[in-house]
Amino acid sequence: MRVQVTAQAPLRRSELRRLMRSIKGMTRELLGRAGGELSVALVSEEEMRRLNSRYRGLDEPTDVLAFPMTEAGDTGRGRAETGEPLGDIAICVPVAERQAAARGETLTEELELLAAHGLLHLLGYDDADDEAAAAMREMESHLLGRSIIS
Repeated sequence: MRVQVTAQAPLRRSELRRLMRSIKGMTRELLGRAGGELSVALVSEEEMRRLNSRYRGLDEPTDVLAFPMTEAGDTGRGRAETGEPLGDIAICVPVAERQAAARGETLTEELELLAAHGLLHLLGYDDADDEAAAAMREMESHLLGRSIIS
C-alpha cells in the first residue's frame, strides 16, 4: 500500500515519520501486502471546519474525516487488492492536540489513533450504533492497544 501523508498544519519531522510508519503498519495488518493508495492530510482547524461543513453539513471542526473511494456496500478491501486508491483521511491537528492533552497522550499517539479510526472507516467500519462502535473499538484496540471511541 502506498501511503502519502501531507502536513498542511505544523508538525515535527519525527512526528511525521512515526505517523507514516504507524499507518503503513496498520495497512499491512489489515490488508496484508495489497497494493493501492491511501492519502492522509493533516489539516488546520479552518480547513477541517470547511470539510466538515461541505461533506457532513456541520459547521464545526472535527478530529478526523474519511473519504472512501468505494461504492456503497464495498468494504474497500477489493480496491486495495487491485491496486486502486482506498481513499483519503483528513486529521485536524489542533483538535488532535487538545484531545491528546485531555487524554494525557502525546500528539503522535493521538494522530496514530485518529489515523486508525479513519482507516477503519475506509474499510467499511462504522460507529453509528453501539454494536458497530464496539466492533470498531475492538479493531482500534487491536491495531494500537486503545480506542478512540469511549
